[in-house]
Amino acid sequence: MTDQLKNISLEDMHEVLLKGRKLFEKRGIILIRTPYPEPEGEKPEELLETKGHVIEQMHIEKNEIPALYEQVTNGTMFLKLAQSIIQKDTRELLTKIQSVLTQESIPDDVKRNIQILPKYVIQFQKRLQMALRTSFDECNDVDEVQEKVKDVLRKAFGEGLISHVMPALLEGLKSSPNYYKWLVNFFNEFIAQYGIFTKIYKVSQDVDFDHLELIPESTDNQALHGKIADLVMLPYFFNDKRYSGQVPICTGQCYVWKYEKK
Repeated sequence: MTDQLKNISLEDMHEVLLKGRKLFEKRGIILIRTPYPEPEGEKPEELLETKGHVIEQMHIEKNEIPALYEQVTNGTMFLKLAQSIIQKDTRELLTKIQSVLTQESIPDDVKRNIQILPKYVIQFQKRLQMALRTSFDECNDVDEVQEKVKDVLRKAFGEGLISHVMPALLEGLKSSPNYYKWLVNFFNEFIAQYGIFTKIYKVSQDVDFDHLELIPESTDNQALHGKIADLVMLPYFFNDKRYSGQVPICTGQCYVWKYEKK
């Protein structure tokens, strides 16, 4: 063979990468990042650069929808609100989850993992059912009614649903994005309609001690100390103007670099 191979430029390699990525996406294959290794040889200012993370797909942008308890002024209204969530909204969510489970192409192991999600939704329904027993006899005005409803719903959503579902969805996104991307959309839409949103964080940014629970990760790179190593769960909030626009529902969770001299 006498012809010489053509020199490949950086632009040529970039074009090949883009074409390959489009081909994979056309066939339903999505390339995602996996857990982050400790950065090596980076300058401190480079640690703050934006790095994509699969958890970004779970972010719920804050909008104008107020916290759902702001529409409650008495016990009867709370009863109607809770029953609507139990009898209508959660049933619609369960139907959407079932639409993913009934896909013919879904692998058995993925199906088994997804089957835990309806159990969490049913657990949430039971939480709300128990909350219907809440008494408002001691409340003297609308503000006190809403405060009580806020606390009841914060526990129901936080402890009964979000803290269980969201870590499971994140793991699913990492391993089986073709199926879990739909589930993330379903749950995000379900939660957002009640005036709930998240805060988003980036790997290598400074830790937010107010809204993140920390899991230490050792490093001998002092420049990394106190910066996010990986993200496990985002913090969730109710949109309430009376509390600077955010009432915490669930604390987020992340791995944080902890400097240890060797």
